[in-house]
Amino acid sequence: MEHVIGNIYYALGIFVIIKMVYSIFEGGSLSETEEWKMRFSATVGRKPKESEFRSKKEFETMNAHYAIGIVEIAWCLIGFFFSGRSEEFSVAIASIFASWIICKALSHNSLSGAIRLAIDVSKTILYLSIIIHHAYA
Repeated sequence: MEHVIGNIYYALGIFVIIKMVYSIFEGGSLSETEEWKMRFSATVGRKPKESEFRSKKEFETMNAHYAIGIVEIAWCLIGFFFSGRSEEFSVAIASIFASWIICKALSHNSLSGAIRLAIDVSKTILYLSIIIHHAYA
């Protein structure tokens, strides 16, 4: 039973990796939307409503990104506490928070986009190594 739960957990990890790869390839449009959202909030004084986004696709992309980000954090926290591989997951958790802090500090400019891309590639490689290790363990 424990092996089945582990397989389900790592299958969720594959979902997280797919999200990471998507984020790497679609990062430019997501960064543009986040930058627009920040400018809108600064100008109007509140977050934009769904109808105020430039397109429905942008709104859905932002919401999907946030939702999958929550799944990524949950996956890392569960792995940290229950997998016996706390070193790898602590690096992943630290990189998630570093990415947030850097992007907030740099206000989503091109430098923060490049740094986020590097962190996302690093996390993807780390997640792949964790899952491959589980497959051969």
